[in-house]
Amino acid sequence: MIETQPKVARDGKYTISETARRLGIARSTVQNKVKEMKMIARPAKSGRLYISGTEIIKYWQLN
Repeated sequence: MIETQPKVARDGKYTISETARRLGIARSTVQNKVKEMKMIARPAKSGRLYISGTEIIKYWQLN
């Protein structure tokens, strides 16, 4: 996990991979946190999951 607040737009949408890169954690960790409902991901029309910038910052602050 990175030590400084991730550089994300609060109203931005980030894929699982982008979220992992911005937090400095493994993609599988992000997937597990979504499954455990510790991070909220929403599906786009394409079916791909996206995590909001606000959610990324909230997760970083709690960990």
